[in-house]
Amino acid sequence: MGDWIREATYIDEALYESAKQFSHTTIPDSRRIIIIVTDNLTNRPPTLGHSEAESMKQVHGAGASVCGLVVGDFNNTVNEYRRTKGWTLKDSIGSYIAETGGVRSQVDKDDVTVKLGGLIDRLRSRYSLGYTPTNEKRDGRFRNFSVKVSSQAERREGKMTIVARKGYYAPC
Repeated sequence: MGDWIREATYIDEALYESAKQFSHTTIPDSRRIIIIVTDNLTNRPPTLGHSEAESMKQVHGAGASVCGLVVGDFNNTVNEYRRTKGWTLKDSIGSYIAETGGVRSQVDKDDVTVKLGGLIDRLRSRYSLGYTPTNEKRDGRFRNFSVKVSSQAERREGKMTIVARKGYYAPC
């Protein structure tokens, strides 16, 4: 089977199945957030579950944002495994968070409940923007877009960081 870091932590599969559940929701245009509490170490054997690409497509298709509470010091773990075992560990949730406009927080195991409450409060205060695309093709393809702060707003308000998804799948 292989030298797995831990047993049964299939992050890609968990995110795939979570996003798939949104197809059963009764309010199709509701805000969709997947919160994953993890050590960020995945060990999916190549023959089991869905790949990162399949999972990312499912998450994008659901219109969901992925947010992560990473328990423990992931960077320290990466350095330790590289130094002691020669392994290179992957940031398993990083691409999901970056692509979907989510947020990540590092937490200690004793702080998970407090940090989860804080994350939920932060998500409640997020803005949602909508637009009508000029490309009316219903081809199911991924469409990239970006959200930027105008130079006038930045001069008025100071430096800002935009956290937004990178695109969406057009309807078929």
